[in-house]
Amino acid sequence: MILRRSLTLRLTCFFSIATMIVITGLSWFINNAVENHFIDQDRILLNNKTHVVKSVILAGNFNNDFSKIANEVDKHNGLIVNIKNPQTTVYSSGGIQFPSDTLLAKQLKQDDLFQWQDNQNLYRGKQFDLTLGDAEHSLLIVTIAININHHQQFLISFEKTLVKFIVLSGLLSGVFGWFVTRQGLRPLEILKEHARLVSMKDIEQRMPVEKLPIEIAGLSITLNNMLERLEHAFNRLSDFSSDIAHELRTPVNNLMTQTQVCLSQPRTVDECLAILVSNSEEFERLARMISDMLFLAKSDNELILVSAEDIALEQEIANLFEFYDALAEEREIKLKSQGQATIKGDRLMLRRAFSNLISNAMRHSLAGSDITISISTVKDIVTVAIENYGDTISPDDVPHLFDRFYRADKSRTHNKHEGVGLGLAITQSIAKMHGGDVRVCSANGRTLFSFTIKCK
Repeated sequence: MILRRSLTLRLTCFFSIATMIVITGLSWFINNAVENHFIDQDRILLNNKTHVVKSVILAGNFNNDFSKIANEVDKHNGLIVNIKNPQTTVYSSGGIQFPSDTLLAKQLKQDDLFQWQDNQNLYRGKQFDLTLGDAEHSLLIVTIAININHHQQFLISFEKTLVKFIVLSGLLSGVFGWFVTRQGLRPLEILKEHARLVSMKDIEQRMPVEKLPIEIAGLSITLNNMLERLEHAFNRLSDFSSDIAHELRTPVNNLMTQTQVCLSQPRTVDECLAILVSNSEEFERLARMISDMLFLAKSDNELILVSAEDIALEQEIANLFEFYDALAEEREIKLKSQGQATIKGDRLMLRRAFSNLISNAMRHSLAGSDITISISTVKDIVTVAIENYGDTISPDDVPHLFDRFYRADKSRTHNKHEGVGLGLAITQSIAKMHGGDVRVCSANGRTLFSFTIKCK
């Protein structure tokens, strides 16, 4: 459990294991190299002894008298010779037990040298055949060997030393690995200390980026981007809460005041009805506000299902023109439409979005001016542009037009027929649900809202 929770301990263990694996492999390689070196030395020595023994045998007379061979062999320390013909052993020095023919044949298949153990002694030998002109000894099988106990003792001692070295290296690599890992993960401790400073009251805190390793700096940048998004969302939520409280306070105060005035003294039926009508208008305004806020909340959390049906945009615009025709005629405003396109989308949502844009254009257009709606298609993007002429929107207000409860004219008091600053926010949400967006530009008395929809 601790190993899972501690990154330092995990890296230390992995580092130690990796170090021991590498050192074990290297030790195995070195041990094999030393052992092969001894084998090569023994092969050279046995080849030299073979040459000596052959010379002695070929120069001798074999009447079952091997004294010359024995004398010659005794001159070479550690040399053991066994001579036999196909029937029996004719000479053996050293008084040792040689391996059986079966074991000998099995080892000779793999190498020209073989080794065996007799009591506590380990031998390495070589065998060769010798053909003579002697009638009694026409074929001799000669085996020569040397004692390799000193090699074996050295290898055993060397292996023990390697094992101790591997264990000690593992321990030291663990200690150094822990120290190096602690130092390497120090930037994470710095990030942790800075993260502790982030709170609701101090959400502007950011993670350090300079003087950090590249990998940690990338994490720090990612965290800073996340904190910026959270700060923006938090500020937006705080402003939204304040705006809701402000917007709800006015109708609630109106309802309370009118009700208290009504109850302060006897009223006629007509007076009560008038107050009820006024209260009903305030309730309608509250209902619209709550409905709009619920729509935006569902939109933010992707809880609204968008239907997909074929919609002829020019026909929807024409239907909305019929609805606003009386108001436009009253204000001497001409409604114009040009272009056409068919898309797949939610008819009711798009109608609401276009209605918000047209209503906004009607409120802010000069009397006697035109409102023009242009429909165009570029690749897979359909743009519905609503253009009107009136007061130029301040550049300071343009970035905030789609914020909730935002009004460019702070001094303007909305009557019961006007919204509360949620229309453009709803329009933008509808555009995004259809894969598009809403943009606005305003200059020289000309204001243009561009509503884009992605063709599906």
